[in-house]
Amino acid sequence: MKNLMLTTLSECNSNSNTCPTVTVTIIHRDYSNSLSSAQTPPPSPTISNTNGTYLIKYSIGSLSTSGNPDTASDLIWAPCSSRDSFSMLVPCTDTICDDLTNCKTVRNKCQFRMQYGSSSVAGDLFADTIKFDDGTSASNIKFGCDYSGYKFGNVGLGRGELSLVNQLGPGSFSYCLVLVTNTKTKSSKMSFGSHVTGDGVVSDMLVDTGKTLTVLPPYLYDKLNTSVTKWATQEAKLTPVPPPPNSNLDSCFSPPNKDLSAIFPGVAFYMGGGKAVTLGYNNVLLKTGPTPADLSLCLMVKPSTDGRIVYGNLAQADFLVGIDLVQNAVSFKKTTCG
Repeated sequence: MKNLMLTTLSECNSNSNTCPTVTVTIIHRDYSNSLSSAQTPPPSPTISNTNGTYLIKYSIGSLSTSGNPDTASDLIWAPCSSRDSFSMLVPCTDTICDDLTNCKTVRNKCQFRMQYGSSSVAGDLFADTIKFDDGTSASNIKFGCDYSGYKFGNVGLGRGELSLVNQLGPGSFSYCLVLVTNTKTKSSKMSFGSHVTGDGVVSDMLVDTGKTLTVLPPYLYDKLNTSVTKWATQEAKLTPVPPPPNSNLDSCFSPPNKDLSAIFPGVAFYMGGGKAVTLGYNNVLLKTGPTPADLSLCLMVKPSTDGRIVYGNLAQADFLVGIDLVQNAVSFKKTTCG
């Protein structure tokens, strides 16, 4: 069965575990690489799937919390209360405060602020020992405390000096996200210090574990949307329906009464260098809606407004993804996570 064409066809079958590893050069902004000593053994925290949101559980100081692992963010921040206590308040004199450009000199407090669309988080920067569910820990980890009452925070895995991966020291990590539709296995796994292998190819793409949707330039999105709609209506015999309210989605269909993954042809993302990552049915389409009784099958891809490609976490599910911030590389290997 042929793959749906974006820019090329892949020779990899979307239902096979024998797909080649594809490695992409990460193109990010410059950063100051200040690594601490690596931990032994390196942490391998569990990633839970809570209603479609991936979360890492950890404790730091007196606080036990969860955070969304986010490869597009450079900061760890947690929802805190006045009852929480930590070993050190990061002072304005710390060089890291120069990067945040936000310091309260009256009380000598280094502060942070992050914008998420129309909302934001802000607070003070602390340092303490972080502990993971596998029993590993790391000392002197700097993180932000937000007091706005959010349910969970953010675990930044980007290139910045304050990201978890760079504070731990190895500069590389891997993860394997369980599909949100997998009701048998609820947890995924992340490992720090993992070796990233594969032949290097170039792609201007942001790999983002913090966002569900994949975003494509309009000309690629139009091709994909046309191909998926044709498959859904002509082969799967589904009826186009309006997207769920406030879903920010474009193309949705009547929910199927059977599993269609076996007849879905796959979507090949050409990365350059003659290789492609092939996505299956559950990487591209998802049942979503306001209630379990009112679901639609929707294309989880949107057109970009700035021409960028953002590779969301649904597209990454059931792939072993390796990221090396030193070598500027990310690899994808088709597998079954969990």
